[in-house]
Amino acid sequence: QKLIPIWSLFRYATWFDTIILLFGTLMAIIAGCGFPGMIVVLGHAITEFNDYSVADRIRHADSEISYFCNDTQDTGIVDYLRSENPGDRLKNRITILSYISMGIAVTYFFASFTSKTIWPMSAIRQKHRIKIAFLKSVLKQDMGHYDLNPPTQLPSYLS
Repeated sequence: QKLIPIWSLFRYATWFDTIILLFGTLMAIIAGCGFPGMIVVLGHAITEFNDYSVADRIRHADSEISYFCNDTQDTGIVDYLRSENPGDRLKNRITILSYISMGIAVTYFFASFTSKTIWPMSAIRQKHRIKIAFLKSVLKQDMGHYDLNPPTQLPSYLS
């Protein structure tokens, strides 16, 4: 059994349809990156809250409790320990992460809406061309074809 190539499915597509299908595919890929991006931003937010919490415990700990923290590493805990006002530092970092997540959400909405609008639009345009090609081929039939087939058959094929 001979398989047809995938490109033959789009033989009624014009160059414009091909371009918008490629653009719609690109938008679908961008929309697919939205969820992993939100996971990364949420992970950074959780890390900020954790670093603030650990630094706060170290600040308010008794002198007997010791916590190993290497000052040569640039960790969030050290940043919070060195900060004059760690609450404001946490608020600023979480605000930045909130803006980033809002940007990802807006990009996801735009990309998803665009991809889900462009693909059906191209399908409708191609379906119209297929119906016109079918009607042309039916009208080229012999007159005897119409004597053998019922007259309601043609409209049912076109719909």
